[in-house]
Amino acid sequence: MVTVRRAADADLDALSETLALAFADYPWTNWTVAADDHLERLRGLYRLYVRADGLPFGEVWVTDDCESVAIWMPPGYRGPSDDVLERLAPAIERLFGDRLQAAHDAEAVIRALRPEVPHWYLASMGTRPEQQGRGLGSAVLAPVLARCDADRLPAYCDTSTEGNVRFYARHGFDVAAETDVPDGGPHVWLLGRRPRQEA
Repeated sequence: MVTVRRAADADLDALSETLALAFADYPWTNWTVAADDHLERLRGLYRLYVRADGLPFGEVWVTDDCESVAIWMPPGYRGPSDDVLERLAPAIERLFGDRLQAAHDAEAVIRALRPEVPHWYLASMGTRPEQQGRGLGSAVLAPVLARCDADRLPAYCDTSTEGNVRFYARHGFDVAAETDVPDGGPHVWLLGRRPRQEA
């Protein structure tokens, strides 16, 4: 049986490694993060965002060994404050490298698709490649999806692969919108999930 728990600061290295490996060959990160030292850049970016954003303001759920990770941001949360972004700007610029502007442009596309209604937003979810297909991703999604049902709130996420669209469909997500990132960027699906009625 898979057990999950809330992540803590001590999990930062392990969960950042998991997310970096999960997204090492993903259309979105290939487009938005520089190719040189790509995996190391991903480790740094996930560590930075989880420490500055996910842990203090959201909910980060992991399996015991952090082999799967889900980062959820709560209703009404619109991202780090200007002060935080200013403080992180040098590290963000260094980690995105020559794809920084592409990353900003791509993020603007996603933000424009997100609904205004209160919702839980799945900022990132990944499982180590050798552990995929064992139900770990479903397990780390479950706590917040159950809360969405209990609180009658929708959930949203986005993805750049059709395989992920199918995965999220098994958890009640439907395609709410889709678009292409300009200038040859990846195709992106915005997925929404309505709260499920109790049986």
